[in-house]
Amino acid sequence: MLSVKNKKLLSNIIIAFLVIALPLFVWAVLTQRFDVRKRASSGEPSICIPVNKTITVTDVWGTDGGTCHDIQTAIDAVVGDGYTILINKSR
Repeated sequence: MLSVKNKKLLSNIIIAFLVIALPLFVWAVLTQRFDVRKRASSGEPSICIPVNKTITVTDVWGTDGGTCHDIQTAIDAVVGDGYTILINKSR
């Protein structure tokens, strides 16, 4: 059982946490563009993974085994020399 002093300390910590965390959560929801449904429906991975230093960019509906669906994300995935970015044409 907690003493009265420890209960007050615990309640103060919880209140302080809520005072800090709640505005931060509200800020994140309002300013960051979280659109989970759009990301999930596109099938786009969060990062483009090079295969033998080659990144293949395809459209969302591509069935040719591309590793990426966005040109800028492919460019950002390049980490050194010798990488190739292939861009497959759309349907």
